[in-house]
Amino acid sequence: MTDNGLNTRRMQESGSINIKISSIEEKWLGTLYEQCRSHFQSIHLPSHDHFHHFRVWFYAKELILTLSGSGVEFPYELIEEIIFAVFFHDVGMSVTLDENHGKVSAGLFRDFISERSGQTEANQDEIYRAIVHHDLKNYENVLFEEAFEKNNILSTVLNISDDLDAFGYKGIYRYLEIYLLRNIQPDLLANKVLPNLTRRFSNISFTLGKIASFVSIHQVRYQQTLDFFNDLRNSGYTQDGPLSGPAGLVKLIKEHVIDKNGSLNNLIESQEIVKNDEYIRNYLQHYKQEEDNFISLYPDL
Repeated sequence: MTDNGLNTRRMQESGSINIKISSIEEKWLGTLYEQCRSHFQSIHLPSHDHFHHFRVWFYAKELILTLSGSGVEFPYELIEEIIFAVFFHDVGMSVTLDENHGKVSAGLFRDFISERSGQTEANQDEIYRAIVHHDLKNYENVLFEEAFEKNNILSTVLNISDDLDAFGYKGIYRYLEIYLLRNIQPDLLANKVLPNLTRRFSNISFTLGKIASFVSIHQVRYQQTLDFFNDLRNSGYTQDGPLSGPAGLVKLIKEHVIDKNGSLNNLIESQEIVKNDEYIRNYLQHYKQEEDNFISLYPDL
């Protein structure tokens, strides 16, 4: 890194957390977003594509700002490590849908960063390890102090931010798409998802107990996902059943999105398909609103 680059970095280090984040975004966000998007050009995977990575970065920033206000320190290099880990953690899913895709993702990060030597002082080995281990979550309850100590903070921020994207109306679709693509039968979805979903939120609630207001905000989104899969379990799923309610939404996504490489946005516009079911219409409207809200944050991306 040049002397000028080091001086700039030291000035940023002494500045506010917002200045650090803005500087890192200016330097890397566009490049990382486009790099991530390029990996998913040949695969239809809305649940984990470049837009998923963008949302995870949004949650990571939100978490960094909240933790910083609670006394957790975020040096400039650590924030760089976080943005790298975020934008590469699931790119391996453009190659394999296996749950243990972290090594593939980490290898793609190595390829990327090797072409940009001297542009960052971020610890590449730490980023590699965080990416590899993000899909090996055991969801053991970890205390705040341990989770955010120096050796754990990168993985903790990545894992929690990734888990936060499993909540809300987008989270419902994320679960449905990836589980169906992994050949989980529709009638088994709820029983597969619910234990995973509740472990995610339980872990977040325990670890972030000191910042309860942050947890409360996302508990609303968690509840939306939880309610859907509880409703799905209670309503049941039949292959030849009517296109209505939670089971109807599963059937709609399977037949019109996954099997045909379609999109939910197209379904929203296809009023003929969903006009007779208020539950499905409401879900699609909420899904689109969530997506539009994220797009509005960075309209130039």
